[in-house]
Amino acid sequence: MRNSAGKPIAGVLAVTALLIISARGASVESDASSDPGPMVGFNSKGTLNTIEQVEMLRSELRARENAHRLVLRVDGGTRSQRTYPADWTDEMLQEWVSIQQEFGCKFILNPNFNDTPQSQFALYQRWRAAGAEFFLVELMNEPYLPKFRRAHDHPQNIRARRVEVTPVTEFMTPQKYIELATGFVRAFRGEGIPFAAALAPERDGNPGRIYAAWNNAVIEELNKHANIHATLHLYQRPGETLDLEQIDRIKQRIGAKHLYITEAGVLGYTVSYDDFIEMEVSLLAGIMDRLEPEDLLLSQVLYNDYRRTYEASFHPNWSGITPKGAAILDLFGLRKKPDPPSDTGDVSDPEEE
Repeated sequence: MRNSAGKPIAGVLAVTALLIISARGASVESDASSDPGPMVGFNSKGTLNTIEQVEMLRSELRARENAHRLVLRVDGGTRSQRTYPADWTDEMLQEWVSIQQEFGCKFILNPNFNDTPQSQFALYQRWRAAGAEFFLVELMNEPYLPKFRRAHDHPQNIRARRVEVTPVTEFMTPQKYIELATGFVRAFRGEGIPFAAALAPERDGNPGRIYAAWNNAVIEELNKHANIHATLHLYQRPGETLDLEQIDRIKQRIGAKHLYITEAGVLGYTVSYDDFIEMEVSLLAGIMDRLEPEDLLLSQVLYNDYRRTYEASFHPNWSGITPKGAAILDLFGLRKKPDPPSDTGDVSDPEEE
């Protein structure tokens, strides 16, 4: 088999294994209880080809050990801010719940801030009625981005057009974000689930100053509340070296609170697929080394059906798990189960009978 760049993939897993051992130590190969590391999992596009996506995941997890370690951010990312309760059928909910019930995976809820807190809470109640349990409510997806700070021309039917930025979420400031987030905290606080507020990654120049001001305001607010933690997204492009020490700086500022990195990975197609996998494994291993057991790291992304397959851990072109997905699951400690012993019949020495 060859990868999407036309190169043989035989060397991918060998290179990956070496990276895992060097970056995480031999403990990755030991039982997960001896070195649990942070919680790990995937950001997922939960409403995208749900049945196919879930069946691919189910098939692979049945062949893996430690599947209970997996955390899934169901319908996270940009998609979460364009998805409304009507987009979720009862069948979709039940498909995802079946994964949680079979393997014990944890779920993250990422409400759509373009909707009302009451409407999103009603969707959450549908999830609960289907049997789902959530360990975290993430308060919006990347509200610090420039697209949320400016005005937009809005179509008449915002929901039908799947618009990510609406009159509710445009002209975003840290203060507006805190106000919107407060409404969702009030709607969900009776459930006893912790929350996580969005922090921005460090940048150079003027974007960096804007992001720093954002973090100052949000950290000041979240530190007032025992049940609100922090999320962060970390991406690296080929040729760049991401400053992972920003993880340490943020953790120092939020004290005993947990840091949930709910998206992380490599962006861009300027390298071969093999090199892309090597870069992503190295990046995620470096992040894992800076996180505590109650922190979290999610790889981007669980599944897509896009023409380019680099980011996907599951993809129709591979009829299931991709080479990248296999490498990430290995890194996360979800090892392949050993093959069952073959039945070779009676192999005793006839002279001993």
